[in-house]
Amino acid sequence: MKENYFVINGVTYVVIYKNLKEEFFVKENDILRPLSKKEQQVIADLKENNQDYISISKNLSAIIISNKNFPADRELLQLMGWLESVILEDCREDFYRNLSTLTFDFHASTNELANYRFKENKININPSLNGQCTKSEYYQTILHEMVHMSSTEYDAKTGIIKTGFDVITRDDSKINRGLTEGMTEFMSMVGVPNTREYLSGCYIEVCLLSQIMQIIENEIILRSFYKYHTTKMMEENLTMLGFDANKAYELFKSIEMNYNLRKSLEKQNILGNIQSLLLDYLEAKCNSSVITNQEQFNNMMFMYESMLVTNEKLQKNGKNPLNYEGINESVAKFYVLKEKYQKQMSKVTKHMGISLNLYHQENKDDDLMYASSLNIK
Repeated sequence: MKENYFVINGVTYVVIYKNLKEEFFVKENDILRPLSKKEQQVIADLKENNQDYISISKNLSAIIISNKNFPADRELLQLMGWLESVILEDCREDFYRNLSTLTFDFHASTNELANYRFKENKININPSLNGQCTKSEYYQTILHEMVHMSSTEYDAKTGIIKTGFDVITRDDSKINRGLTEGMTEFMSMVGVPNTREYLSGCYIEVCLLSQIMQIIENEIILRSFYKYHTTKMMEENLTMLGFDANKAYELFKSIEMNYNLRKSLEKQNILGNIQSLLLDYLEAKCNSSVITNQEQFNNMMFMYESMLVTNEKLQKNGKNPLNYEGINESVAKFYVLKEKYQKQMSKVTKHMGISLNLYHQENKDDDLMYASSLNIK
C-alpha cells in the first residue's frame, strides 16, 4: 500500500493510518519528520475550515398542512413524498420532527445558493438561485438541503448535533462531512435527475459513495445515515469481508481528507488510494458467495464502472487530473478485476447450464407434467 500524501504551500504532508489512529508527517528528502507547530496549525486549519456545517430539509402530508410556513409549491410537496418513501420507516423521526417547524427564507443573504441552518431549522435560499439555474437544478438544490434537514438531530441543551454520518459535540466530534455531503447530493440527484451532475461540488464524493453502495447493502448505509449517525456499522460490514479494522478506518478518514482538499490546486494521491482501497473490498465481495449469478455480477460491475473517478470526470468537475496521482492505476485495477471475475463467472454459469440441461434430459417427463399443470404451452 502506497503512503497517502498531499501538498499544501509546497510542503508534502503524509498521512499514516495505524491501530485506528491518524498520524501526520512532513516528507523532506524522502524522510518523514514530525510536524512543526506551524505545520500542525495548517492541518488544524484544513479541518476547521470544513466544520461550518450546512444542511437542508424535507416534509409531508399532515405535517406540511400544519406547518403554515411551508410554501404552497407542488414540486416541493412531491419531493417531500419521495423523500419520505426513501427513508426507512423506523428512521423518520428526525424528518417528521424537523419538518413540522421548518421555515424557508427565499430572500436570504448568503454566499451559497442555499443552505440549511440546524439551530433555526431553516432553509435559506439565495434569490439568485432562480435566475442562475434550470428548474431541475433549482429543485435539486432545495432537495439537497431537505435531505440534510431530514437527517439532522440538534439538542439545544447539550449543543450536540447529529447529522448524516456526523456527530458534532463540544469535546469529541466525529466528522465524516465528505461522506455526508456525498450521500446528500446522491439522494438529491436521484430525486431530481437529469441535472449537470459533473458541476456539483460534491460529485467526487457521490462517485465514492456509489462505489461503496455496490459493496455494502443500501439499508446499512441508509440506517447509518439516518439513525446511527456514524460509519461504524459500515466499517464493521467492510471488515467482515476479510480485512482488519484499520483498513476501513483509513478508507473513511481518507474520504474526509480528500473532501477537505477539494479546493486544493496542488498534488495528492489520496483519491487514487481511496479507489484502490475500495477495489480491494470489491474483489473480496466477488470472492464471497454473495454474487450468485451472471446478471447480478454484470449489474454490479456496470454500476461500479459508471461511477469510477477518471481523469475525464476530474476535468469535467473543474479539477486538474495531473494533480491526482494513482487515478489511472486504480481505473486499470478495476478493469483487471472485472475481466478476471467475468471469466470466472462465465465458467460458473456455463457449468450451471450444463448441469441444468443434464437434469432436464433425465427428468423430461416430469418437466412436461409440471409445465402442463401451470398451463404453459
